[in-house]
This record gives sequence, C-alpha cells and structure tokens, in this order.
Amino acid sequence: MNKFLVAILVLNIVTTLIVILIYFVRPKTINPIIGYRTKLSMKNQVNWDVSQNYFFMNWIFILPIIYLTQILMLIGEIPFKFIGYIVFSEFIVFTPALTFATERKLI
Repeated sequence: MNKFLVAILVLNIVTTLIVILIYFVRPKTINPIIGYRTKLSMKNQVNWDVSQNYFFMNWIFILPIIYLTQILMLIGEIPFKFIGYIVFSEFIVFTPALTFATERKLI
C-alpha cells in the first residue's frame, strides 16, 4: 500500500476517533485542556455545553463529506501528493468555518 494512502487512512481514523470520543465523553465542566475552547465558550457553563455539542456534532456531519471527497480523488487520476494537500486543505477550511459557526451560535 502506498505511504500516502496509509498516512491519509491514519489521519482519518485518528480524527474520527478524537471527534467521536470528545463528543460522547466530553468534559462536563469548563476546563482549559480538552474540548472546544474559546473565550466565549468558556464564559459560562451554558455556553460551554452548547459549544461542545454544536462544534463536535457538526464535525461528525462533516467527516463523511471529507471521506467522500477522498474516495472520489482516489478513484480519479489525481496524483497522491496532491491528495495530501487537498485533505490538509479541507481540515484547514472546515475547522475555522466550524469555529465561526459555533461562535455565531453562542452570540
């Protein structure tokens, strides 16, 4: 198996496990270590609970979109080195987008 495919597979598995783990076993109280942490989300317990639920639930919905694009790229004739850049770009785009959406929800 190609090393790029292995790297992408490991990234997918680790990301999925972290998102699902934090969603289902999220911290119950505000803390500076684990969870979705911004100034607004840590303002009070209600914001903390809403932000944890909203951010990680949306990640759970976005992960299949990321995986679908990866499958479509692998089926196509895209060179492996470009697939890595595209996968990385998806995470770079989706994380700030989800952060922005979560912060808008908290306002």
